[in-house]
Amino acid sequence: MSVKNCFAAVRILTFAFFILSFSSVNAVSGTAIYAKKPVFPGARGKKIIKGIPYICQQGRLDCGYVSCAMLIGRFNKQLDTLFYPKLVYESTGGYGFVYSPGFLNFPFTGWLDETFHWLSSLYGLSFERVNGTGIAGEKRTWHEYINRIWDYLQKDTPVQVFRSWSTREIDGRMYTPEGLRPFWWESVLKSHRPDKHALVIVGLDWSRGIIYINDPGCGWFGKGEYEEMSLIRFKELTKALPPEVKYSTRVFSYNDLPIVDEGRKSAMIEERIIDKIKGNPLVYDDGSGTFLYGLKGIAAMKKDLNENKFSEILEYRLRKEGMMPVEVIRYLILGFYQYVYITGVTAGYLEAAGDVKEYEEISKLHILYEKLYILSNRLLNIFRTNNDFNKAVRISRPILKEMRDSLGRLELFFQDYLDKQLVNKT
Repeated sequence: MSVKNCFAAVRILTFAFFILSFSSVNAVSGTAIYAKKPVFPGARGKKIIKGIPYICQQGRLDCGYVSCAMLIGRFNKQLDTLFYPKLVYESTGGYGFVYSPGFLNFPFTGWLDETFHWLSSLYGLSFERVNGTGIAGEKRTWHEYINRIWDYLQKDTPVQVFRSWSTREIDGRMYTPEGLRPFWWESVLKSHRPDKHALVIVGLDWSRGIIYINDPGCGWFGKGEYEEMSLIRFKELTKALPPEVKYSTRVFSYNDLPIVDEGRKSAMIEERIIDKIKGNPLVYDDGSGTFLYGLKGIAAMKKDLNENKFSEILEYRLRKEGMMPVEVIRYLILGFYQYVYITGVTAGYLEAAGDVKEYEEISKLHILYEKLYILSNRLLNIFRTNNDFNKAVRISRPILKEMRDSLGRLELFFQDYLDKQLVNKT
């Protein structure tokens, strides 16, 4: 069974000018200067990359993981139904823990570059992210961006980009152009949401003013594969993005290095899991420096869930960021949710692959995250139904203790995992 079968569950304004052929962009690994072909009035041309696998996202926050899988699938000729779950396992995201002390906040792992770099090393690929710099104004930046995408497509390279949701909301429900979706950000103001969604561009038709996309989120509507979107609409959705992903592209390309064989890959994954648990920043996206990783992150979160500290954080974020307690807690819920999802997918892959020992381990981890996810939802319900902040904090006391106890069990799990690996090596 193919990945496609498994996961199936206008026109542009004529350019009135042309842009010069040089523009600068900032890449993750440094600054690169791209020589761009000018787009002349009445530009023509069409390029569609055939055979890019389509995968529908199964969770709320996995559009980044799914897009990554579709990009790598371009280079993999032997796709099967376990391809995406296997990539989630190989990412080792289920064994990581990232926390921002003093904020009750997690980053969302599926949108981070480090995972893309890691997976590229396993599959003999190179990874490149390029960010638009916004030089010479919005108009030229847009032209540089769309020409960059066109250049990649000319090389048969699908491109991961981001779009804004730009949705309508009615009675707490989110409506996209494709249809109704559950509103993941219930209780969170628009100004406090990460309004971004990852997708893959697989084609562009200049004469019709159309891009062709594999959108992970649209498979729920029976769409998503090689779906058409007008360049005008895509431009609107791009302009609405937050700066960190606006005009950015992520691609894989062939490298001279061979694909890592399964035996060597297992050893590399094991070492990476150990580094994740120990909190080595090199196996995480070490960006702002405000996060703690692995066991250190868990310990920091336990401290923040003491009643007084918890209350201080909620008051601080309301005062400094204008975020209501229910919004902060909603992010906490989504943070735990991502670990529930990743560990669940990983467990499913390990079970199917017959790795009973590792399946049992990740299943224990999955259950621990499920407990934390449920407790954080109870916490939200208290603050949603009590207008008196101090009263809500008092009522939350037993739940906060349960959460600290659960994090303590999470610490013990990770420490036990490290001890077992040490015994196996000796």
